[in-house]
Amino acid sequence: MPGIGWRSFAGLLAYARRHRTSLRRLWSRPGRWEAAGLTASQQAAVKTWQSSQSIDDYWQQLEAADITVTCLGSSDYPPLLAEIDDPPWVLFIKGEWPIKLSLPIAVVGTRRPTLYGRQAAVRLVTELVAAGAGIVSGFMFGIDVLAHQTALRQRGRTVGVLGYGFDRVYPPSFSRVLAEYADQRPNMTFISEYAPFVPARRYTFRQRNRIIAGLSLATLVVEAGVRSGTQITARLAGQYGREVAAVPSPITSPYCAGTANLINQGALLTEDAGRLLTELGVGSGRRLTGSLVFGERAEADEQSAGPEEVSLDLIRLFQDGPLTSEYLSAITNLSITQVNVELTRLELLGVVTRQGSCWSLSTRS
Repeated sequence: MPGIGWRSFAGLLAYARRHRTSLRRLWSRPGRWEAAGLTASQQAAVKTWQSSQSIDDYWQQLEAADITVTCLGSSDYPPLLAEIDDPPWVLFIKGEWPIKLSLPIAVVGTRRPTLYGRQAAVRLVTELVAAGAGIVSGFMFGIDVLAHQTALRQRGRTVGVLGYGFDRVYPPSFSRVLAEYADQRPNMTFISEYAPFVPARRYTFRQRNRIIAGLSLATLVVEAGVRSGTQITARLAGQYGREVAAVPSPITSPYCAGTANLINQGALLTEDAGRLLTELGVGSGRRLTGSLVFGERAEADEQSAGPEEVSLDLIRLFQDGPLTSEYLSAITNLSITQVNVELTRLELLGVVTRQGSCWSLSTRS
């Protein structure tokens, strides 16, 4: 509801408990709203909302949009999230729910990752999913989307936490992408603490970060600026008593200082998923697919090349300049269709761009 945030709602709940009444009854008595802590503008917002629809009508609209709702205290509310200091009162959900993540791990990072960052994210998420982890992230450009995508390709489960309502996707061009991912049940689930009509704001993304950290046993950072939303997520995870891990960056990377600061503050230096899994007490924490080294991908032991390996091979070929799909097909033994599918996927991630008949690495790489 416009104008009613976490603190205002907390005040309403406290008032209702003190006076042994229900929120539904409180909503029907405007004369008590001021005493419950609502300002004049908030009272006007509630009256406007009530005049436009009833709660029952609104509930039907949510059901028609295939949106599930869970509230703090409900049996299907995520238990880890309920432990934080300021858990969302309500979660709006699209996708499988309840979703069972026995080992929820957040993988977060910059919206403009380097090639090294992309390789690191793919490698680590692949290892984590192989160990049974579910991947939590923020479904935004860069590391977030790559984490979700890699988890799905490995047939793992993943949760995207949004900083806006489902009807106000940000950026608007992401609407189609979100819809495609939402169809990948039961492995993809989206959640938001915001009603469908709430637009993205700077503060909504900051609030979203606490949910990412709160849902997860650990937060793994893959490339982050010194001042960024990723740093906020990592700081909150530490405050919640959860494990924080960071992938070291090369000293030539623009993100070196960001991850180095986290490691210096106590984050677990993570070059492969095995060490993080050991800290979480999972199995033997053995190295699942070799170690991560700067600038290149170590060979996976006894694993055949999957879709992500194909993409990495294509990326390497662009180091010498723009190439056509036909040329890539000829030197990789992939069909034109396979090449175009991979290039389109990389384009959505911002890795490559197309100019005429040629493809090249994005200037953001």
